[in-house]
Amino acid sequence: MPRNGSGSFSLVSGNPVVPSTVISTTWANNTLSDIGTAITQSLANDGQTTPVANLPMATFRHTNVGNAQNRTDYAAAGQAQDSVLQWLTGAAGTNTITASLTPSPTVYSAGQTFRFVSAGANTGAATLNINGLGAKSITKNGTAALAAGDIPGSAVVEVSYDGTQFQLMSGTGSGRFLGQQVFTANGTYTPSPGMRIAVVYAQGGGGAGSGSGAAGAGNVSLGAPGANGTYAEGTVTATAVGASQAVTIGAGGTGVAAGAGNAGTSTSLGALVIAPGGPGGGAPIVNNTPPIVLANGNISSAATGAAFSSLGQAQHLSQAYAGAAIAIGGPGGQSVFGAGGRSVGINANGGGGLGYGSGGGGTVVNQAGGNATGGSGVSGILIIHEYS
Repeated sequence: MPRNGSGSFSLVSGNPVVPSTVISTTWANNTLSDIGTAITQSLANDGQTTPVANLPMATFRHTNVGNAQNRTDYAAAGQAQDSVLQWLTGAAGTNTITASLTPSPTVYSAGQTFRFVSAGANTGAATLNINGLGAKSITKNGTAALAAGDIPGSAVVEVSYDGTQFQLMSGTGSGRFLGQQVFTANGTYTPSPGMRIAVVYAQGGGGAGSGSGAAGAGNVSLGAPGANGTYAEGTVTATAVGASQAVTIGAGGTGVAAGAGNAGTSTSLGALVIAPGGPGGGAPIVNNTPPIVLANGNISSAATGAAFSSLGQAQHLSQAYAGAAIAIGGPGGQSVFGAGGRSVGINANGGGGLGYGSGGGGTVVNQAGGNATGGSGVSGILIIHEYS
């Protein structure tokens, strides 16, 4: 028996041999047989022999090992640390994605997780085929098909196989902020890839203040300030938007001399969200005896497609005190984006609006002044926040 079960080798009986004695064939045959058996049971360093039982390492290591090339190889720690066994290479395609992995899996198994760098953003439902094992759907949030942009271009993508399909693990949270688009001039809104919901912030154009006509001795003429445009916030879906929507930015009303101010116009995203413009200052009071005041009693129209809106109104008056020496042209309506046209003194043109969608200021003149022009309103703005 060459080894004792604990790995120790013991020579057979008759060993060691005694000098000047005859070596028997029994001793020689038994000894050499045991040595041969022990050598056979040992591992050759050139790979000729294989273990027939587990090899306890007693906390020792196999050092300087090569990287695994087959599924039956054990991996080097570096491969595990570098995630080589889950890292797909050569990913190609955006909706029909192919990629390679070494060592090659023989089948897809539930629990397998892989990562790869996408070749481009997907435009719809997508599949993944690894090493030609077959294309499997990539889904999100369970079994939901991917929407355009769920896989961004040149992004690290992580998927996990659930036994039926690959579930997208990276960037799948509903409601991810994708970006912002801002329009201060007419244009076209084209949704970013992956947009499912967008919040639209629309501000209508501001109305202009009215201009004052000339006044006689001791009298004044007053022009009312313009109102700010309606502000609206609404939510739209990718389905409602479609491929694109026209964006119209409401113009600010222009001021005129000795007449009613022009109204601002609507800011809109197609017909989905509409924020009307602010009313201009109405017809001026011409050549009246002070004290006297003039307000713009008009309010902007209600928004369309808005969950929240704020109507525009000029909150202040144009006024003249007794004697016509002291008078103020009222400030224009303030929007959520800034102040309206400033107050002006007697015999001055109305102040122009300052913030997007704000109204122009009113005017006051006495006998020393001629016609005054109402302040112009400011054009609107449309902001879109996109979410996945």
